[in-house]
Amino acid sequence: MRWLLPALCLLLFACAPKVQPPPSLDLLPASRLMEALIQQKNAYNSLEAEVKLRLQAGEKRLAATQLLWVRKPASLRGEVLNPFGFGAPLLQFASDGETLSVFSPGKGQFYQGDASARNLMRFTRIPLQVEDLVRVLLLDVPLLPYGQMRSGSAQGQHLLSLEGAGQSRQDFLFDEQLRLLSASYSLQDEVQLIVSYGDFGSRHPSFPGKAALSMPGFDTRVEMEFASIRIGAEIPESRFALQAPPGTPVLPIP
Repeated sequence: MRWLLPALCLLLFACAPKVQPPPSLDLLPASRLMEALIQQKNAYNSLEAEVKLRLQAGEKRLAATQLLWVRKPASLRGEVLNPFGFGAPLLQFASDGETLSVFSPGKGQFYQGDASARNLMRFTRIPLQVEDLVRVLLLDVPLLPYGQMRSGSAQGQHLLSLEGAGQSRQDFLFDEQLRLLSASYSLQDEVQLIVSYGDFGSRHPSFPGKAALSMPGFDTRVEMEFASIRIGAEIPESRFALQAPPGTPVLPIP
């Protein structure tokens, strides 16, 4: 009987299907990946969508659904919906790139101030300038000055790496269709910002169904899931301006 166990093992291995290695990725030149990056950066100018948002900022955890209007170069409006489905939005904020206006209907408070990163962060918890946030939402990720450019692969995907002064580095990851999956920015080997996109084609033929933004230095991560996506729609200028209701005082930010 001593021969039985080795024989059974031999039989099992002989019958097991062979695992095929993943197909090798044909590496593309860095210039081709840079071309794909530029094309995507210029592909979208406006967005209307419903967004399910999950935010982690330090020990705080927030989840909300909001309506979002975005237009280049720096126009942004959001309306946080009431989770019970009735009444006015819980919060409205709008910016034309210069002024940030915020209205809390439940509290009857209206705020207005400069559209600075600090002021935007007070209400969104996202430490970005309005223009930077608009561009990230439209897949127009930052492209910082660089000196060296090379291509490669990572996680079975195309990788474009750009190295600049002060040990700065930018890594852009693309799928086989050259759609941008992530953009990572590092300084002296410390990651400052990661932007990622996914679920392409699920809600829109070319626009991602999901996006995420992570800033480790601020212990902040935002995850977004898009629905009812409209790309390239003409959004009137009035959409990005909030007016205080009659009799409501305008409070400064902060």
